[in-house]
Amino acid sequence: MHPFWANLTPAQCLPSSCNCEFIRSEIIAQPFSFWSSLIYVVIGVLFLQKKNNHILWGGTLIVLGFSSMFAHGSFTELALSMDFASIIIILLFSTVIDFKFLSNLKRKFFFLIAEYIMLVWLLFNLNKWPKISLALMVFLLALGNIFYKRKTLKLNKDFYKGFFLICISFILFLVDELKVLCSPNGFLHGHTFWHLGSGVALYYFGKWRFSDR
Repeated sequence: MHPFWANLTPAQCLPSSCNCEFIRSEIIAQPFSFWSSLIYVVIGVLFLQKKNNHILWGGTLIVLGFSSMFAHGSFTELALSMDFASIIIILLFSTVIDFKFLSNLKRKFFFLIAEYIMLVWLLFNLNKWPKISLALMVFLLALGNIFYKRKTLKLNKDFYKGFFLICISFILFLVDELKVLCSPNGFLHGHTFWHLGSGVALYYFGKWRFSDR
C-alpha cells in the first residue's frame, strides 16, 4: 500500500483475496483497472449534455467512474465501499426515479446523494463477497421489476444490447475475482473488460430508459 493512502483503512481483501491484477505499492495500485474506469466518466459526460433524468444518470455514471478509480488506485475499504455503493445506485436508478414523492429533479438529486452516503456506511464493514452478493441480489430485483413493467417501459433493442453486454461482462468479472485464467502481471484482465463492457451496457441502458423522457 502506497504511503499516500496510509491514513485510510486498507481493503479487507488485501493482501491476496482481491481481483486478479497485481496490486502494486504505488499511488495507483492497479493501473489497468484504474484507467479503464474512465469509460464510466466519458459516457456520463455524454448524458450530461441532455436534460432531466439524463443529467442524473450522467452524474451517477461519473460518480461510479471516479469511485472505481479511487478503489483501484488505493485499495482502501472506504474506496471499495464507494465503488459498490455506486454500482447499487446505478442498479436501483430506474426504480428510484419513478417514486411519486420524487416529483422533480432537485428531490431526486438529494435522494440519490442520501442513498449513496447510506450505502457507503452500510457496505464499509462487509467483506468482498458479501458486497458482491448484495449487488447481485439488487441487480436481480431491479431486473425483475423491469420485466414486470415491460409493457410500460417498452423494452427495445437498446435494452437487450445492454442486458447482453452486462451479462457477458459480469461473467468476466467473476472469472477475474475467482482468478481463473489469471495473469496478475499481464495487461489483459477480466476486470478491465468488466469496466469496458458494463460501461457500454450502461450507455445502452440510459439510451433506452430515457429516450422519451
